Amino acid sequence: FGTGGVGVTERSLNPVFEARILGTNNNDHRIIAGFADIALNGANSADTNQSANEIFFRKNQAATVWQAVTRTASGVETTTNTVIATNAYHTLRIEVDNVTPRVLFVIDGTVVATHNTALPASGTRLGWYIGNALEGAVNRATNIDYVRVWSDDPPEDSIIDSINSSDSLDGEVTSESSSSAVTC
Repeated sequence: FGTGGVGVTERSLNPVFEARILGTNNNDHRIIAGFADIALNGANSADTNQSANEIFFRKNQAATVWQAVTRTASGVETTTNTVIATNAYHTLRIEVDNVTPRVLFVIDGTVVATHNTALPASGTRLGWYIGNALEGAVNRATNIDYVRVWSDDPPEDSIIDSINSSDSLDGEVTSESSSSAVTC
């Protein structure tokens, strides 16, 4: 479930992914939830190397807890195991900060990992996904309560004031920003 590489974002846009999902703790079930450059209808057929570029939560085949993953096209992968079980509803959130650069992995409002290595390049196109795969004949469900994906403003202290003191402007310059969410 996701964009299949059609609706994409990139690290430079400070994307945020949030989903409330329920998996299983069965040893024949894999799940991914987050950003990646997986091809349309791509398979989630291995515990690692789902795609060249990854920023997502993962449940490996034999795992019972969520793992935070970042991976670059060069093949460098950073993983952090959490203690959060995959067989209960949890809100998984990924906040990508291109300015720092870093990725925050948040479960139920608590930061469980911060990655500042193995991040996809700033302009790499990434779709969002919640992927489900099996190793056996028994169907395993991944229940999705909601999914939200949006681009966030950069951190307040990192915004560059490009209009320092221009003599060519008269009056006040203001800007507003808003974020939108897609709920599925």
